[in-house]
Amino acid sequence: MAVDVNLELAGLLFDMVHVAGEKNPRAFGYKRAAKAVLRLDRQITPLVTANTFRAIPGIGPTTDRIARELIHDGRSEFVERMVQEAGKEESLAKLRALRKPDPYKGKGIKYAGEVIRRKVGKKAGAK
Repeated sequence: MAVDVNLELAGLLFDMVHVAGEKNPRAFGYKRAAKAVLRLDRQITPLVTANTFRAIPGIGPTTDRIARELIHDGRSEFVERMVQEAGKEESLAKLRALRKPDPYKGKGIKYAGEVIRRKVGKKAGAK
């Protein structure tokens, strides 16, 4: 199963919104970047490798950095460090618990780099 890099990046950016705090202007930028990534109709990987990712409205240098870390390492050390420095690991875990990843659709809030074991649905299993 292929990992949806766009969804992973949007999740990391929403983590940064939580770390920055809703009222912080930086949070607005992270939220805007996450929505821009979710609106894309193609994967970000070719855009990042071709250095054209920042041309998308709403994408700034920090988002580009997080995307590059995610693509190259499968996780973002920058986001992990910021969450740890802010001491928000527990509150992010609580947010994640609100909507655990669905094993049938693969949707939900998941940790960066977490692999969800997919289950076969009724229609696929009835063949």
